[in-house]
Amino acid sequence: MAPSDFQFTLRVADETRFDRMLTDVSASILRHVGYAADTADGLVRLVHGVLEQGLGGGARQCEVRFRTGDGELEIAIASDAARPVSDAAVRALPSAAFVDRIVCAPEDGRQTCRLSRRLP
Repeated sequence: MAPSDFQFTLRVADETRFDRMLTDVSASILRHVGYAADTADGLVRLVHGVLEQGLGGGARQCEVRFRTGDGELEIAIASDAARPVSDAAVRALPSAAFVDRIVCAPEDGRQTCRLSRRLP
């Protein structure tokens, strides 16, 4: 059974410097909500892939937010990077198969990608 709805936000000033921390925290959260290790690993790879596609490139601030509600996990990745990331570029990543929906668009003056998947 999945835990109660929750939100967890991680803000980092330099994604590459906090790469291991981002991986460890993301994997812990995903296991906490009930995903098997292989699915959690795939979702973590996708978060890193989105950051590598451009959201992390040149950004001074990155934010990764995990939110559960209505039987769904949403991972929102936002940054102040100037280069936008397209839905198509994220869908082309091998780990994109781990999510049901991908929406990338400017939001509140930042580039944002929202990744959604049904909770186990």
